[in-house]
Order: sequence, then structure tokens, then C-alpha cells
Amino acid sequence: MNEPFYPIDVAEQFGFEKKKSNPEHCCFCNKELNHLTANDARPVSDGKCCTCCNIKIVVPVRIRELKEAT
Repeated sequence: MNEPFYPIDVAEQFGFEKKKSNPEHCCFCNKELNHLTANDARPVSDGKCCTCCNIKIVVPVRIRELKEAT
């Protein structure tokens, strides 16, 4: 009985993505990310970062750039 019980993965039926075989990691601390914890790390880096690094590293740079632009 190697055949799955459901012809389509239950997660796919409800529109959820399957877990990626090689998940993304934070470009600063290397913590594993998922679709809820991934943040855009620009302008500091072109990658993605965790929420903690976003608050500690990326947001201050964005605020500083906004202040300099005015």
C-alpha cells in the first residue's frame, strides 16, 4: 500500500504550499525562514531576513534613509 489515500495532497486542496525541500534562511543570522517570518532585507541586503534581524538591522537603516531624504 504505497499509494496515498488522497489523490491530491490535502494541503494542496486548500491552497497551502508544500514545505520546500530546502527552506530559505536569514541572510544575517542564518535562522530558517517560512512564509510568515521572511522579510525583505533591502536596502541592507538583497536577501530575506527573520523578523528579529528586520527589526534590529533593516528597519533602523530604512528610518535613517527616510530622515536623510527629507
